[in-house]
Amino acid sequence: MKTPSPFRERHVVPNRIFLAYQWHIYRSIYERVCNELHKSYPIYFYAIGRPQGQPADALFEKIKSVMLSSTAAIFDASRGNANVSLEYGLAHFIPGLQQFLLIDQNAMPTHVNVGSPIISDLAGATQNRWDIAKIETLRQHLKAIAENHEYTKRFRKYCRTRKLVKGQFRTPLKVIRLLDERESMLRRELVDLLQADWRTKPEKEISDLIRDLHDAGLITVTKGREWASRVTIA
Repeated sequence: MKTPSPFRERHVVPNRIFLAYQWHIYRSIYERVCNELHKSYPIYFYAIGRPQGQPADALFEKIKSVMLSSTAAIFDASRGNANVSLEYGLAHFIPGLQQFLLIDQNAMPTHVNVGSPIISDLAGATQNRWDIAKIETLRQHLKAIAENHEYTKRFRKYCRTRKLVKGQFRTPLKVIRLLDERESMLRRELVDLLQADWRTKPEKEISDLIRDLHDAGLITVTKGREWASRVTIA
């Protein structure tokens, strides 16, 4: 009999993708590529670092929480990193979590010393290789994942229906970006943040946009008074 997953019941943020890589070596590269893609795609690549002084168990709980709330997970197994191996193993217990494995071809796991903590399942998985000397190769892999993501397809359908042209998609995208790394946000807070960025837009126009995104199923706005209504990615 198949053992039931302890993670079968989970709340998923529909545009969230968990991202794991060797933090100290690849952080600047991944942040540069992801920040660029976040300007064009509504999905969010969520990577987690370890703040100085944070206990290991607190970090693991944060990783588990984000992974459980993600639609997919990307693991960069370059250099046979032990943390990525652990996270990759955890992902196998999460039903419905799509998984992608990336490897810097200049730092393949087979190049590390004997006794490296990389798990055998990860070493034998299908690999999507990129080249640290050609960062465009990494961008192409992440772009393809973003391009084929269901939330991207829904967002583009919304833009086509509203006949948004050229850079006009950035207006609704801004609303979605403000929800990055948040499970929810007070509607009032969201309006205030948008007003701070869009000083020339009247509040009614901002409220109409939020309502339109809700009606399109890209976000959910709960009913309630000004300081009770909350917004989530839908």
